[in-house]
Amino acid sequence: MAAVSRKYQKHTHHQHILELPDTYVGSTKTNEETRWVYDSTSSKMVWRKLQFNPGLYKIFDEIVVNARDERIRSITTADMTHIKRIDISVQSNGEGDTIISVENDGDGIPIEMEEEQKVMIPEMIFGHLLTSSNYDKNEEKIVGGKNGYGSKCTNILSKLFTVDIRCPASQKQYSQSWYDNMMKCEKPSIKKSTSDKGFVKVTFIPDRRLFNG
Repeated sequence: MAAVSRKYQKHTHHQHILELPDTYVGSTKTNEETRWVYDSTSSKMVWRKLQFNPGLYKIFDEIVVNARDERIRSITTADMTHIKRIDISVQSNGEGDTIISVENDGDGIPIEMEEEQKVMIPEMIFGHLLTSSNYDKNEEKIVGGKNGYGSKCTNILSKLFTVDIRCPASQKQYSQSWYDNMMKCEKPSIKKSTSDKGFVKVTFIPDRRLFNG
C-alpha cells in the first residue's frame, strides 16, 4: 500500500492565531444560545435566546479584563476609579464594521523604552506576542492574563487596533495603531503632557471575515 502524502507546515505564532483562532479565543462560529442579557426597556436582566459568537466575545473580554486588572492594581493608591466608558458603534462605511472602544482612568502604562527589547513598552504590551507583566511565579495572581496572548489576539483578529495612553509618571501621551490583523504597525505618536490624570483607551474593529461561521 502506497504511503499517503502529507504536507507538513510550521506556523509562526502570529500565523497560527490568524489561521486557527479557535485555539486561542474559542469557537468563531455564531450559534443560538440562551443567556442572561440586560434589557434596556425594563432595566432588568432577562433570560433570552440570542446569536452568540464565543470568539468575538472573547476578544472584547480580553480588553475589558485589562481594564479590570488596572483597577485591581490601583486599589492601594485609588488612582483608578472606574472603567470610564465602553462604546460600541457601527461605521457608516458601507461595510457595517463595528468599532469597539474601552477606556479606563488609571495611571496609564509607562511610556518608556523597554531596556532589554529596545521597544516602547506600550508597543511591546499590545503588539508583541508572549509579553506580559504577570509572569512572576512568586507573585499572587489577582489579575486576569498571564499567557502573553490576551490583547494581542484581539489585535491580530482585528482590522484596526489603536491604543491611546496618557501617563502622568512619564509626562507623556502616546498613540499607536496597527492594521490588517497586526500586519502593519504605525510608528507611535508621543507628545509631552502635564496632566496629572492618566488613561488607557483601546479601540478596535473586529475582522468580521474571521467570525462569519
